[in-house]
Amino acid sequence: MNTSHAALFGMSRILPPMTNQIDWLQTIRELRCNVHNGLRAPHKPLLLLFALARFQRHSKNIVIRYGDAEARLDRLLADFGPRHKTSAKYPFLHLEPSIWIRTPAGEPSSIKIGVLRRDGTGKLSPEFENALLNEPQLLAQIVRYLLDTNFPESLHTEILEQVGLNIE
Repeated sequence: MNTSHAALFGMSRILPPMTNQIDWLQTIRELRCNVHNGLRAPHKPLLLLFALARFQRHSKNIVIRYGDAEARLDRLLADFGPRHKTSAKYPFLHLEPSIWIRTPAGEPSSIKIGVLRRDGTGKLSPEFENALLNEPQLLAQIVRYLLDTNFPESLHTEILEQVGLNIE
């Protein structure tokens, strides 16, 4: 990633390139997820599954406009997320920059929801996208990991259907 690309998407630092499948799987394993009442909140995994489905359908990285995706992401959170009221804003603004780049730039806490709905975009990082393209089995491995660590097995098929992913 070059500096101008990082600046465009509000990244404050240049991240080292990840060159193999093990690096990306480790990055996914290290996703920091909020814990509420002892339960891991699956906000970031749901957004990542949503973005991976878009990537799989289009064979390239598609920019996701927050205003267009908010209702679907909120529905996923309502169906598979924590029981308390939550928002798609959280994962959209906080997903790790090595795998997700977004606009607008700035501290997540300072970004108003109206600005996010109007101007907010996010997408998989080019490095992550390249790894997915170059290592076809990586997408399925990541999806399986996200499902196995964040959701009961009884929900896996329904989640895959709702986000539109096929890992066969």
